[in-house]
Amino acid sequence: KAAYEAALSGSLLRRWELSNTRYLFAPTNALGALNQQLDPGRSRFRIALKFDPVAKPGTAGQSIEEITTAVHANGQMALYDFTGALPRAKLYARWKTTTNDLAAAQNWLTNLIANFEARPPGQRPPREWTTALLAQNPIDLATLKELSDPTFDPAQTVLLAEPLPVAPGTNENAGEVKFESYAPKHIVLSAKATAPCVLLLNDKFDPNWNVTVNGQPAKLLRANFIVRAVFLDKPGEHRIEFKFQPPLTGLYISTAAVVVGLGLLGFLIFAERKSASPT
Repeated sequence: KAAYEAALSGSLLRRWELSNTRYLFAPTNALGALNQQLDPGRSRFRIALKFDPVAKPGTAGQSIEEITTAVHANGQMALYDFTGALPRAKLYARWKTTTNDLAAAQNWLTNLIANFEARPPGQRPPREWTTALLAQNPIDLATLKELSDPTFDPAQTVLLAEPLPVAPGTNENAGEVKFESYAPKHIVLSAKATAPCVLLLNDKFDPNWNVTVNGQPAKLLRANFIVRAVFLDKPGEHRIEFKFQPPLTGLYISTAAVVVGLGLLGFLIFAERKSASPT
């Protein structure tokens, strides 16, 4: 996470794109600045709703607890929709593992760290950012470089931490995917794929997630450096399940400790009763 934050620290818009950050609040008159300064040439910010802060009924509106909102066509505040944000789940017919020009990635790292160190002491990022960047393997480092590159389009191509056994396709539309259910440790999606593709789930990667496709175990992939994905090797309809299953070692240790503790407690009670019995 520290390496990811460090690599994208220079592009707020790219962070919003990759992280499915679609909505934000800002003054209504900020629309032009958002499109011209953050998203020049594409203008992907639009106003979804205008509103005004107002006092709650029966209050003077003197504190944050007494403030609510009222939708108004000429409201001073707005809910903005950033239409460039990636969806929470998406199918990609185009994928790649960044292995080209690793020397350029190393140069990018050197320049990024130099930029961090050139800032005034009070404005330097956490030291852990530099440490995390230096710890990355060449492929992950190249991935971070490409993710931060303004010319890279994350809506067209997904970056994988390791190559797949088949070549990517060229179709822009790989099909559609939707959520069937979403719980903290169990996610179910359905997909209609037009070709072999990668399903990107914009949730943080953790190796303790297991994934099945149509009831069969599948390999959990790490995509865009920090999120989860799975390969759908055939076109057609698929049911995909992600289940979080941490190792049981800690559970076994805790259970054993409880059993031993109960055993010792029983022994002490028995011993105390025996010693209290008349001889």
